[in-house]
Amino acid sequence: KTNNLASPAKLLIIENSQNIRNLIKQSYDSSYTFFEADNGDDAIKIIAKERPEIILVNIGISGAS
Repeated sequence: KTNNLASPAKLLIIENSQNIRNLIKQSYDSSYTFFEADNGDDAIKIIAKERPEIILVNIGISGAS
């Protein structure tokens, strides 16, 4: 038996400011599963493990250039 309910889309926010990450999460509805990284190195680890469908990134983020 299969479940017809779709899993929530995974959304990764890569931003060094916690306040901005919170603002972004508040801008989206709760139908997403949120992941957060405050640097590029952590973002790469999350991407490899979680395979998010959506990635929002601060292009000036540090790490993993």
